Amino acid sequence: MLRWTWMAICLLLLVPVVGLAGCARADKPALAAEYPELGFTILDWHIGDNEWSADGAWIAYPKRNPRDWYFDVWIVRPDGTDKRCLTCGETTPQRNSGSVTWHPAGEFLVFTAQNEDTSGKLMDSMAQPGIGLNCNLWAMTPGDAPDSTRAWQLTHIPTDARAPKGIIHPQFSHDGTRLFWAEAMGRYSKEPGLEWGEWSLGLADFVITGGVPRLENVRHLQPGESPCFYESHSWSPGDTHILFTANPEAEHPPNGLDVYTLDVRTETLTRLTHTPRDWDEHAHYSPDGATIAWMSGAELNVHFPSVRWPGWVEYVTTELWLMDVKDTLQGTDGANPRRITFFNQPDHPHHAWLQEITGGTDRAIVSDSSWSPDGQQIVLTLAYEAEKVPGGINSLLVLMDLK
Repeated sequence: MLRWTWMAICLLLLVPVVGLAGCARADKPALAAEYPELGFTILDWHIGDNEWSADGAWIAYPKRNPRDWYFDVWIVRPDGTDKRCLTCGETTPQRNSGSVTWHPAGEFLVFTAQNEDTSGKLMDSMAQPGIGLNCNLWAMTPGDAPDSTRAWQLTHIPTDARAPKGIIHPQFSHDGTRLFWAEAMGRYSKEPGLEWGEWSLGLADFVITGGVPRLENVRHLQPGESPCFYESHSWSPGDTHILFTANPEAEHPPNGLDVYTLDVRTETLTRLTHTPRDWDEHAHYSPDGATIAWMSGAELNVHFPSVRWPGWVEYVTTELWLMDVKDTLQGTDGANPRRITFFNQPDHPHHAWLQEITGGTDRAIVSDSSWSPDGQQIVLTLAYEAEKVPGGINSLLVLMDLK
């Protein structure tokens, strides 16, 4: 069994950029509401991952609480109105909550929540959304006020300070009957490729009886050559395939994630990106299934001097990309990969806009994203290096009009 002090160094690598969002205590950026010439609308700041509801009415995301510095689950209308916190009351766990996914009927949200018996700043940091150690899956109803929310615990992973397990990024199938997520198995090693520990993809039936949700038929998958790191992202429109990122090939360093799809009926694995030296993550199918949006460090020539903390955090830089997937579900690669944001390109209007909003930043990280139900917009978690705090990362929730 490994010592927790070593885990603090090694496992902090598991923080995707969304988990770092809001860590810097710099002043919030000035919120210019809309930029019609670029199609950007800023909805919030100091946020993490995000997901658009199936009916298009709400966007859910975790947001830092300035009073205790924990993440809470918030929702907001796409026009920026009706913003409210769902986990600020006493009916849900009161530490870190996030990694939100909407049930397609809108009656439940599933999220990760930090175990209440954890203690200390280190364990708090490890339980942030996107790291998920010593966290479990919960379901809640999106009540009109925090105290009107009902909540149920779906998994029961015990707290372990020495070799912690945990869960990140649950994702509902489009028919609402299944859930999948990424799970830390509590096994860690200094061996190359296992610096981030051993993970799996969890898959289960989501069952509602008498208004109470639960999971049944839970299983764990570890596709690929070796069970290294997996991160869950999206279901295909027909719910036949799951989309995720991983580093299961011998050529993969831990930070060289690629995008994969897995047929859940046959467990056939298809690799969609072939950039083992670039950071690829947060892949999501468009509503019609013809396109995948994902974040990538391709074309940015990012060099990682270390895969351990804090090396990669100081260098990771990404943009939003799209690929065509009409043939992907038949087993071929994603076609026509194209970059659609340019926040890190000094001669581009996207870069100038971000400089204006932040007051100047040297680095942008397009992190999680989700599609509007009509496929005409994408909401981004846009992290950036905060000038006022060296090495600090702030973040914005940005609505991007693809038209």
